[in-house]
Amino acid sequence: MFKTIVIMFILIMLSACSGVSTSQAFICENQLFAVISDDNKNKIILRFNKKTYRLTLQASASGAKYVNDSILFWSKGNEAILIIDGVKQRCQQHE
Repeated sequence: MFKTIVIMFILIMLSACSGVSTSQAFICENQLFAVISDDNKNKIILRFNKKTYRLTLQASASGAKYVNDSILFWSKGNEAILIIDGVKQRCQQHE
């Protein structure tokens, strides 16, 4: 009985851990921070200039490219490009 309870506890803890999102912060040309968080494996949440946007993964030759109707966020390594409403900014990952 004790083993069953321990196994159930471990399974519950592991399933809770799978929902943990990771975040990365970038500092852009205008000194504003862009923070991206995993929403699920094909989407991210972008927080920039006190606004929140949901972006969807799009096929890219290299790096990770996320888009919605008015935003493109493309990152490769420590660098990223953020385009919001046609305004392009280069960003560097902030540690």
